[in-house]
Amino acid sequence: MFSYFFLLFHFISQDLLQRRSTTEAGDTVWQASALVGAARRGGLAVLDGVHRLTDDTLGVLGSLTCDREAVLFDGTRLIAAHRFDALARQLARETAGTDAGGVDAGILASAAATLEATHGLLRVHEAFRILALAEPPTGDRGRWLQSETLPMFAFEVLPRLSLPDKVKFVTEDMEAVKRAQTSSLPLRPSLSPPLARARAVLGELAVRLESVKAAADAEPLSLRQVKRIWDGLCADAARAAGSSNGCGTDGGGGGGNDCGSTTKDATNGWDIVRAEDELRRRVWLAQLADFAPKAIQDGLAAALDHAGAAATAASVVSSSPSSSSSSPSLPLSSATAPQPRTVERSTDGKRVRIGSTELPVRVPANPGLVPNPLFFDVPSHVGHLEAMAGSLLEPSGAPLLLIGDQGTGKNKLTDRLLQLLGLEREYMQLHRDSTVQSLTVVPTLTGGLLEWVDSPLVNAVKKGRVAVIDEVGACAPPPSPAPRGSFVSS
Repeated sequence: MFSYFFLLFHFISQDLLQRRSTTEAGDTVWQASALVGAARRGGLAVLDGVHRLTDDTLGVLGSLTCDREAVLFDGTRLIAAHRFDALARQLARETAGTDAGGVDAGILASAAATLEATHGLLRVHEAFRILALAEPPTGDRGRWLQSETLPMFAFEVLPRLSLPDKVKFVTEDMEAVKRAQTSSLPLRPSLSPPLARARAVLGELAVRLESVKAAADAEPLSLRQVKRIWDGLCADAARAAGSSNGCGTDGGGGGGNDCGSTTKDATNGWDIVRAEDELRRRVWLAQLADFAPKAIQDGLAAALDHAGAAATAASVVSSSPSSSSSSPSLPLSSATAPQPRTVERSTDGKRVRIGSTELPVRVPANPGLVPNPLFFDVPSHVGHLEAMAGSLLEPSGAPLLLIGDQGTGKNKLTDRLLQLLGLEREYMQLHRDSTVQSLTVVPTLTGGLLEWVDSPLVNAVKKGRVAVIDEVGACAPPPSPAPRGSFVSS
């Protein structure tokens, strides 16, 4: 059993141990945090983001981590299990009128309850452990690691992965584990030629960007970004294979993708050239190159061209004369057939084809929550809808962020996509006064009484809907880390 505690920048000492709450009668009470609950029940408490706390806030946990004791804000006190048990035995002996020897189990339990109810002493479970996660102290982020916090933890420093190591870990090691879990065959299928080519180009790009990073002291791609790029390519290949085989994939949540281990990818337009084009697009978007200076854009484009040429040269060198009849590896500059930019529905209404991507249409439980906008399927808009649908329905469930100037049609595109896929929408708009609390609960009047109810974001998480969070850029930075689920923001 473990308790997960995601730490935010604005947390103070009260948020770590206890916070103020209100009962139905209007009384103000102290409510224990997840950390205190884990200390009482036992198990592992994961503190994610210790580096976001200031040194004085983190110092509140000093007595709990070192002595397994802490004074709470309501006057109660956490004490170690061996001290609590010794006090309970002493109180039981005084109650039973004996100076030594064992005491009855019932008297001992009554003494423990008396310590909690009368003296405010709370027992810390023997199995309670804390696992803290933090980023290395660099620059402004080094304030949390002070002389007062050093004795609180036993440190374990994880080695830094280079970008080629990240690519190898995601595209080879994780894929090997995934196939071992999903396939019972002794010989598991290999990657399709398009995905094998994309993996080669991504590996060459990693080597190129790693050398640039060493000179520019910048982080090109994180492990999460590499995994998102690769998962997107695998999802595209799986959808193309499912469409060509006539079986269709749901595109979301199922996991266990075979990563395009099929020979029919090209029948639906998913060939080597399209795989490389999709890889370029995803890397470009992951770097937000459209908003970068011209020099950075040119450098990234040159790195992508170099990676494609290097992968082509490597495939030519490694190929043998006997394999000349197989499909050749094409460079990134090769021409490809134009993809359709139309929207078509199946006769039964259960599937929709957006551009060249075929997707299932969900039957909504509440059709009133499905948007119904006035929309004209302009080819350029259909291209954006196809890219959005592929990202929104990836098995990883990664959130999608639409970036654009005011009036460019972000809400229109979002509503049209949800209409085509039959997805229910939960809408909320942020502003400069939005807080972390407003992202999770909102006040409402019920029968003349003020009541706090779940926000649209929480409703979307609980009921499996799409949360559309508008004007993310208008709110202050602190609320940004709070939502960890899948949502669309415009």
